[in-house]
Amino acid sequence: MKRFELTLTKGFLMSLMMVLMVGFFTSCSDDDDEQLTGVCTVAGRVVDGDGNPIEGADISIVAVGYALPQAKGKSDAAGEYKMVVKEATATLVVTAECEGYRSSSMTLSNIPFTGGDLESLGVASITAEDLILPPK
Repeated sequence: MKRFELTLTKGFLMSLMMVLMVGFFTSCSDDDDEQLTGVCTVAGRVVDGDGNPIEGADISIVAVGYALPQAKGKSDAAGEYKMVVKEATATLVVTAECEGYRSSSMTLSNIPFTGGDLESLGVASITAEDLILPPK
């Protein structure tokens, strides 16, 4: 029988709590309205405290109002990532985790969607600031 362990980092739990709280308050104020989403391409880099790229960092992107990530991926040899979030809201939380480092998160707010209508926010493409992972 295989045994599985789930390790949750403090940074991920803090990000998840923030997303759930914002989603709760959003849902309380929009009683019957379904949240509009759009498609957003998010690009960025994961680096250490000296600005060196971190390869293989796990990246997850959660749209505010959702409990689970809408996109997951890894950083490449240059520390870069690029992901498409198909159900993006106007605020996204990007989290990076890598063995030997503490996790780090950032909130991307007021995403500039274009081409939206009554059923969709439209599309957006953004480049996030570097996510800096401090050593453990």
